[in-house]
Amino acid sequence: MSFATLPSSSEAAIDLPPRPRSGLAGLRRELAGNPLGLFAAVVVALAVLVALIGPWIAPYDPTIPDFMAPLSPPSAAHWLGTDQTGFDILSKILAAPRYDLGIALSGTLIALLIGAPLGMMAGYNQGRRTVLGAAGETVMRLADIVQSFPVFVLALGLVAMRGPSVVNVVIAVAFVSTPQYLRLFRSETLGLRSRAFIDAARTAGLSNLQIARAHVAPNVMGVASVQISVSIGFAVLLTAGLSFLGAGVQPPTPELGAMVADGASNIVTGAWWPSVFPGLAICLIVMSFSLVGDIVAALLDPRRRA
Repeated sequence: MSFATLPSSSEAAIDLPPRPRSGLAGLRRELAGNPLGLFAAVVVALAVLVALIGPWIAPYDPTIPDFMAPLSPPSAAHWLGTDQTGFDILSKILAAPRYDLGIALSGTLIALLIGAPLGMMAGYNQGRRTVLGAAGETVMRLADIVQSFPVFVLALGLVAMRGPSVVNVVIAVAFVSTPQYLRLFRSETLGLRSRAFIDAARTAGLSNLQIARAHVAPNVMGVASVQISVSIGFAVLLTAGLSFLGAGVQPPTPELGAMVADGASNIVTGAWWPSVFPGLAICLIVMSFSLVGDIVAALLDPRRRA
């Protein structure tokens, strides 16, 4: 056998699924050169930790007011002051992420579980005159209709129809977030379905469902992880906005948007702390989740691989 006729390594290259980047090593390199990203990652980690143990480390019960100290300014007894009813601001801020992040994570997870399979189905069968092809087109047209409405107005209308509650806010967040994942998974699947490794899997006899589960989904989830981080921050902001208008989480449940709304009327009297501190907490959480999404995007960028 003559080895002179063997193709070179570049000529014999095969279109294989992208290799995942080393997660821990890449994360360390990215955070080492990005102080703002490191700060955002710390804030996200602290927010998740506070959501888990916040009510137990709060100096006061966030559901029991001190009627003897309404609108007390920040002091040694109340580090962030109290609101007009006497609730300790710090205790409510420590208890609120359990509901804000809980709603955001639940709504985002539901949107992902609905949008991912429908988006992959629509992308994999686009242009094919089959039942699944028609179903995919119908789903995308419905997504167009949903996205034609302003997101906040649509969420407000959904909660108004069903009534203000934690469950209904989760449903509203999931409903307005699902089209984003539909389009993301559809576009990524369209780019993958013509790749050689997909053709090889089809030639090997794998069904469309097996190809989607074994080859399409793992390659799309890397890109989707960026959207997940951004969506959580957006969901926190949406939850706070609904509660600010009285259509979200209802008192006495501690929630950051409701705290801002309760304290807004006292700003003109000089009592700024009941609304400013919860507002800063919202800004930190939303900004940090967005920055973490940028870090994930950088980790997935093949041009930045070592």
